[in-house]
Amino acid sequence: MLARDTVIGTGCTVGGALIVHRSMQLGNVPGSYAGPGLFPTLIGIALCICGILVLAPALRQKKKGEKFFSEAGERLRLVEVTGLVIFLIACAPKLGFVLTSWIMMMAELCLRKNSLLRSAVVSTTLVVIVWGLFTKVLRVPLPVGPWGW
Repeated sequence: MLARDTVIGTGCTVGGALIVHRSMQLGNVPGSYAGPGLFPTLIGIALCICGILVLAPALRQKKKGEKFFSEAGERLRLVEVTGLVIFLIACAPKLGFVLTSWIMMMAELCLRKNSLLRSAVVSTTLVVIVWGLFTKVLRVPLPVGPWGW
């Protein structure tokens, strides 16, 4: 059994189930086909499916003695990503989604040794696409910063 895949698959499955459970408790908006729990429910279902897809092969294989962090930089990458997600959660209400997400993407891409220009172009493109998809297409409000965006 692969230790890392087992932990990640179990975590995604349990986390997705908790998200689905909690999002079902959100109320409905009168006159709307999609209430506030629709997107969290879909994300929770997707997490459950992904968790099962990671967990199933790990349970079929048996590999003893494998360490959770098999490569030297894996622990550092886990800390980096966790820190950036905490940064997004903490700063998005104050700085807004656009600026916080752009800073987070820039930091992650620069930490992965991408050039500054490539990081800026990719970060800007992805943030604009996600912002446009959520605010214009899906009409989901995202945190607005002090500059109005």
